[in-house]
Amino acid sequence: MFAERGYRDATVREICAAAGANIAAVSYYFGDKFGLYRAVLRVAHDESRRRHMSGVPGDAPPEAQLRAWVGGFLRKLLDPERPQWLPRLMMREMVEPTPALDEVIEESIRPQFDQLAGIIAALTGRRRASRWVREEAVAVVGQCLIFRHCPVVLDRMLGVKVLSAGRIEELADAVSERVLRGLEKERRGPGRVAGRGARGRGVRP
Repeated sequence: MFAERGYRDATVREICAAAGANIAAVSYYFGDKFGLYRAVLRVAHDESRRRHMSGVPGDAPPEAQLRAWVGGFLRKLLDPERPQWLPRLMMREMVEPTPALDEVIEESIRPQFDQLAGIIAALTGRRRASRWVREEAVAVVGQCLIFRHCPVVLDRMLGVKVLSAGRIEELADAVSERVLRGLEKERRGPGRVAGRGARGRGVRP
């Protein structure tokens, strides 16, 4: 109901009617509608992380860690068995954020993002907290998200069925290889424009 209508338009009465539950159960277990909504978001993210983002081996080479991270993230995004209300719910939360978004970021999204930033830092010798590393992490996330949000467009642009059976691991390999090539160039030393640093920002962070 939250995914279809959004937090503001979905009502406790409708939710309880659809669930066959007494309306008083929401107050008893969750306090109010917002408490119920927070619980839904937390369960959704915890389940996705448990199923798909737990396989990054901390003692493996950073190249293998990157491949594992990208593969887990793509499987989470593209899992055909994932209930479709989950991505719709999160898209609504991104477009129409509630105070629960900050909790989701701190409890679920930021730890995954920091893990990715740590892998990129290990691959390049840069500080994990640097702006450059975090922007590179955002770019990696973006390369994965496009397969979730634009598959029909990609099918037409590339002339192949992007999300056909068995393609997730293939996509993970392709994204990882592309990222590693770019990071290797950075590790060896980026090209410079006279008087300016990487990406035109002057001093490298």
